[in-house]
Amino acid sequence: MIIGDKALTLNSCWNWLDTPAPVTIHSSVKKKMSVTRKVVTECLTDGLPHYGINTGFGSLANTKIPDSKLEELQYNLVRSHACGVGEPFPADIVRLLMLLRANVLAMGCSGVRYELLESLVNLINSGDLPIIPSQGSVGASGDLAPLAHLALALIDSGVKLEAKEGLSLINGIQASLAVGIVALKKAKSLFEHANIAAAMAVEGLRGSDKPFDARIADVRGQEGHKIVAKIIRELVQDSAIICSHKECSRVQDPYSLRCVPQVHGAVYDSIKYVSDILERELLSCTDNPLIFGKDIISGGNFHGTSVALACDHLANAVTVIGNISERRIEQMINPKQGELNVKYLVKDAGTNSGFMVAHVTASALASENKALSFPASADSITTSAGQEDFVSMAMWAARKLCTVVANTEKIIAIELFAAAQAIDMQDERLRPGRGTEKVYGVIRKHVPVLDQDRVMYKDIEKVLALMNEGKLL
Repeated sequence: MIIGDKALTLNSCWNWLDTPAPVTIHSSVKKKMSVTRKVVTECLTDGLPHYGINTGFGSLANTKIPDSKLEELQYNLVRSHACGVGEPFPADIVRLLMLLRANVLAMGCSGVRYELLESLVNLINSGDLPIIPSQGSVGASGDLAPLAHLALALIDSGVKLEAKEGLSLINGIQASLAVGIVALKKAKSLFEHANIAAAMAVEGLRGSDKPFDARIADVRGQEGHKIVAKIIRELVQDSAIICSHKECSRVQDPYSLRCVPQVHGAVYDSIKYVSDILERELLSCTDNPLIFGKDIISGGNFHGTSVALACDHLANAVTVIGNISERRIEQMINPKQGELNVKYLVKDAGTNSGFMVAHVTASALASENKALSFPASADSITTSAGQEDFVSMAMWAARKLCTVVANTEKIIAIELFAAAQAIDMQDERLRPGRGTEKVYGVIRKHVPVLDQDRVMYKDIEKVLALMNEGKLL
């Protein structure tokens, strides 16, 4: 993984998380950093105040710091700001936020020494991950508390800080961005599994494949709609189950089946939109102040509103996927709603409860997601004695997105489990489609048909594991 040359991309970050490789610094970076570092050292002798270099921080920006205390200023900044609380971030997020912060420094606009970047890269490559609490950031001035814990780890490893360097380590939105990027990767996988689950549910509920006709998509004009309709068509291609009831009396399927292209398609478009936002954020230098030529300019690139809005948008989209999945599960367990004449997807219902409470679990998760979909970015709270009077809440937006994704993964796992059972309720002589039959086969290798009640959480966990391992894709 080379930083400081070509821009990082979402795919390069995801690949690096999946297959760790040493981080190296491009040869051009040292010269860029030495030029801007010279600007910082020169401003120490010009007698003028320069924010974060020889002044206090936040509302203390107008407080001039004597030369004798400039080094102490940087250490105190890191120590005072390392006050995060809550559960530590998981290792993949910590690794990624370290990489993202190193990438910002390598852009050469921060005015820190090349040696500081080297130390951060060495820490990444050592595999010794700092413990970084997940709570304590309002997303402006960046993720101060989480990044201060990273800076503290650098200090503890023997790194010496000089003018501006403490500030440059903690000023930015890389913690929120790292959480959002990890959640986005999981959301993309979740979307693929949701399409598979929907296709299996169409078969299990003896639904029609007509709503997935390309001509319907062509007159709507939405990209996601076209893509999802094509995916479902391919999954159920040559389905004997669907062919067996083409002349049935039901005129139209419920929305949760018939409108899959429109609903899942809109989620596809949302994922693409959020991907574009976060990819651009990977190109961003979020330090403050920034150095351009000989100009030191204070601005607000640390503000996380772009990340906050993107994560809020994606949380809402993923919640929609969970909501429509929960409706399909209900369709499968309730014979009043569909063509299946078996209650709760189990024979001898009454003695057996079947999927009754598996649906309740999906309902609980879907409702939890609805509460979590209230946008964090709609909130703000004033900090730093009024100087930082409008904040982004990007970290909360990213963290709750992770929870929404995790909840929805479980809902889709329940739907896949239920849909496989619904397929078993069909005439055994009728085979599923080309794609759905393969998925059904993988599920049945690990989860047997439910002939009578058994402990079901283990089955749900097995399907979830198949999803996380990519075995259904």
